[in-house]
Amino acid sequence: MNSPKVQTGTGCAYAGHSDALKAFGIPVVCGTDGPSGVRMDGGGKSTSIPVGIQLACSWNPDLVEELHALLGVEAFAYKIDTLLAPGINIHRHPLNGRNFEYYSEDPLVAGKMAAAACRGFESCGLTMTVKHFICNNREANRYNLDAIVSARALREIYAKGFEIAVKEGGARAIMTSYNPVNGIWTASNYDLCTKLLREEWGYEGFVMTDWWAGCNDDNNEPDYMAWSYMVRAQNDVYMVCADAIQAEDDLMRALSEGRLTRGQLARCVKNTLRYVLRTPALVRESRGEGKKLLGLAEKADQLSVTFEKDEPASEENFKVEGEEKRTVLLVLTLSCTAPKLSQIPVSFMVGNSSGATVMVTGTEGGTVTVLREMTVTPNATCRLRFGDTVKVERVEIRE
Repeated sequence: MNSPKVQTGTGCAYAGHSDALKAFGIPVVCGTDGPSGVRMDGGGKSTSIPVGIQLACSWNPDLVEELHALLGVEAFAYKIDTLLAPGINIHRHPLNGRNFEYYSEDPLVAGKMAAAACRGFESCGLTMTVKHFICNNREANRYNLDAIVSARALREIYAKGFEIAVKEGGARAIMTSYNPVNGIWTASNYDLCTKLLREEWGYEGFVMTDWWAGCNDDNNEPDYMAWSYMVRAQNDVYMVCADAIQAEDDLMRALSEGRLTRGQLARCVKNTLRYVLRTPALVRESRGEGKKLLGLAEKADQLSVTFEKDEPASEENFKVEGEEKRTVLLVLTLSCTAPKLSQIPVSFMVGNSSGATVMVTGTEGGTVTVLREMTVTPNATCRLRFGDTVKVERVEIRE
């Protein structure tokens, strides 16, 4: 999240994170919110469109498709591969905090709108990540609220919109929800991620979790590091971890204990790579210039976007001396010309790994000091990356 390996100020980066994966030619894929336009927290400008509930009030899938085709051009210019939208959960109560993002209380309307959004974005070679699969019907206690639902109600109401998005919209990416369904958290729910989604609907895309999702097995309490349950369910990508190489998960332990097979891991890899092979990220990695894809260069050049150059962020390098791995306090003095309501990420890389990300608000030119603990390796070479609205005045390391 806010990874310096992709466009500054975006929501996620996945796939080719490590040097070993990059050696295979696997690129890092970039995704960002959102439900009402391309979210840019790095100071870049983007177009705001009506929220989902308002789009559904148009009863016009053709208009929604055209609108998302325009968003696709803008996302393409920013080197973004997927939009973490649309949200198509069902309106069950007028006070649900996500109703603005979701389309409707009617699954047919929600599905038709989502399919149109997917087709429009796909026309630019990009992907919508349809969410939140499934029964995320209220915002309060959304991590733990167990949706007890019959198979018929699930298929006719809560899953119908996702089915339409897959079969009519060609959806290639889906995000699971935080909550359990009938006792099993969706990120580790085999019946949902494999039986319903892939076997019944013929879905061939990949599945990611919502941010810091929990999972369980056989009605246990949720575990946020038991990723083996997700792998078995074919929930292919876990979001989000600070360091993909040294994540403290249970995968190797589950593999050695026989609770997970190499084939199940390979299946998730296959699902993810099948998707990655059809993203602009692959073209950017192999040719160094994503605008050559799909003849979109002319449209992208007409956009007034901030980061059209290959390096979308400014960068400062510094070295932390020492013989041992340790935690230090980073003291950062900076100014930012963006408005006070802006959210600007400042990201730190320690070697080739993500160190930390600090979100700062715009200072309208004033100076602020930001403190952040970070772990550094012996004699680490560190990089500091930030949007072009940020000016770094001073970097100080304290023990």
